[in-house]
Amino acid sequence: MKEQENINPSETLEAGTYEIIRKRLIASAAMRNAYRAEPPFKLKGSYRDMNKMLSKIVPLMNPQEVESIILTHYENESQTLTTDSESNLLKLKEIANMLTADEKVRWEQIKEVFNKNNQFFINHLSYIIYSSATSCCKK
Repeated sequence: MKEQENINPSETLEAGTYEIIRKRLIASAAMRNAYRAEPPFKLKGSYRDMNKMLSKIVPLMNPQEVESIILTHYENESQTLTTDSESNLLKLKEIANMLTADEKVRWEQIKEVFNKNNQFFINHLSYIIYSSATSCCKK
C-alpha cells in the first residue's frame, strides 16, 4: 500500500483532508481482503459533497467548528453503509488524528477481531482447497 506511506499523519481536517480520504479510499479499494490489516475504508467524498460542506463554512469559524461540520457530514454518510459504519468513522478520525483514547482502544479491538476473522477465513479456505486437491488425486 504505497499510497499510505506518502501521507503525512500530522495533516489535519483543515489541511487536505479530502485528498487524504481519497488516497486512503483508493488504496483500500485496490487491496484484496487477504492482505488487509483492518476493515476496508468505504467513506468517500465527492466534489459535490465537498461543495455542500463548503457552503456551511464561514470565515468566522474556528478550526473546531470546521472539523465538526466535516465529521457530522461523514457521520451522516456512514449511516448509508450497510456494514462497518463504526469502523469507517474510526478510520476517518484516525486519518485526521482525532481519535479519543476510548476510540483508539475500540479501533484496535475492531482491527484485532477483523484480523482474527480474516486469518480464520484464509486458513479455512486453504484447508478446503487442500482437501479437494488431495481427494481428487486419491481416485
